[in-house]
Amino acid sequence: MICANCNSEIGSAMFCPNCGSRVGSVQYCNGCGEAVPAGARSCPNCGKPVPASKANNGSLRRRARRDGEVRTGFQTLVCLICGIAGLVLLGVMTYISLMGNLFVASLETGAQVINPLDPIGNELKDGSFALVANIEAFMNYFMNLPERFTVGFSDPDMILPGVGHVVSLVPEVLLVALLIISAVITVIATVVAVFRFIVGMCSKRYFTLVSPLAWALSAQLMLYLVCAFCGVSSWISFSSGVMLNLLLAAGGVVICIVSNLLFAGKRFLRPGSIVKFVSNAGIAAGAAIAIFAFPMAITSVWDASLGNELLTSVILSFAGTELVLPDFAIIAALLLLLMKCIISLPRFFRLTLDRLGKTFKFDGYEDTGFVTKALIYFIGLAVFVAGSIVYLIMFGGYDISIVNTGLYVFAAGGVIALVSAVVNRIFLNKDQIA
Repeated sequence: MICANCNSEIGSAMFCPNCGSRVGSVQYCNGCGEAVPAGARSCPNCGKPVPASKANNGSLRRRARRDGEVRTGFQTLVCLICGIAGLVLLGVMTYISLMGNLFVASLETGAQVINPLDPIGNELKDGSFALVANIEAFMNYFMNLPERFTVGFSDPDMILPGVGHVVSLVPEVLLVALLIISAVITVIATVVAVFRFIVGMCSKRYFTLVSPLAWALSAQLMLYLVCAFCGVSSWISFSSGVMLNLLLAAGGVVICIVSNLLFAGKRFLRPGSIVKFVSNAGIAAGAAIAIFAFPMAITSVWDASLGNELLTSVILSFAGTELVLPDFAIIAALLLLLMKCIISLPRFFRLTLDRLGKTFKFDGYEDTGFVTKALIYFIGLAVFVAGSIVYLIMFGGYDISIVNTGLYVFAAGGVIALVSAVVNRIFLNKDQIA
């Protein structure tokens, strides 16, 4: 056998006795295809630079994938305890969401008490929105929606009042729709968690239920935000089904995060691991700040019983006769931004929690960072804040100096998430180096 590096006869040896090269480990030039001597920085034939070998570059050495290894006995115990705890919490949330006993039918919105299903004459059982017991009432509600939306346009000369009527239905429809959607997502998350637990325990590898728990939490957050949007105080009190489900889901996510830290073990003591975990926590914290500042951003005083002043002003503007096209465009854009926030804020929070709960399960170079998502999230918050300020100044007659500080806190959440994502990207794979 001939050495491909120095052309010496080496017989059946694994290493060349003349140059020391390993048989079969020679690099070839990307330009001319000729063999390049070991250690050379450029091709001796064409002079093209030779890229550094990953095997010789210590900064690119990848640690063995930890979550692909068979778990230890301690990790098995952690998976068992945390998995059962997560399933129990999801089971309680599913019962609360489906039975609806903690979702009362009399909703206080400002000075009036309404039942969203009343306009079509539905009678709810047990005085609550129990989905299992009132499935027919909800089906009738959505079947009658087209007629309710079109009744305002019966007179062609009353277009603006008709638009105002449609806008006035938006919070009610969102409230009923998200009540059902949040329950469906919670049920699906519970079913997925059960299968994930069974498969995970049988696979003998480390696993976590953070994904289904994060989905369930985001579903409850959507319901929480729409309650704040509608000014419904009874559904976001500490004894309500919304708040109980929020606390249960948040507790389950915290259990999964603790489980992931236990999985990391001594690896967490590395500086790169600590910064990576803290920066992931910072992204989640920024998302949480924006979510819980949302009610302050749409009302001058955080008290849901006062109702949504911004929405009330919009409806009154639509119902007026002095509305012109620029006014219509700004108000419509602001309403769309409000509804977008109700969906996008919980979604981004879910992604950050899923990332945080799997910080030490990432396979090094498959972990690609979070900067782009955080930047898009920040831009969305900034557009909402800018649109709100323009609306308050142009339609409300307010001076910029007295604009609600909740808007700035809302935007600060996006800044914190973006800065944390940049830091996370810098230290992305520092804990993966062997």
